[in-house]
Amino acid sequence: MIRLTAALFGKPSVNISHLLYWAYYVIFSMTFKLKFYFLMLLLVDFVQK
Repeated sequence: MIRLTAALFGKPSVNISHLLYWAYYVIFSMTFKLKFYFLMLLLVDFVQK
């Protein structure tokens, strides 16, 4: 991952807005998955009680 970012930032032709959009998409998808897993855990906990 570090090498990938180094390669991306090493190229001057990389569009900064595109890179920011990609990073935002990755973070958003990760948080969405975490929220989904958290809700599933709450649901399982509720069902078991």
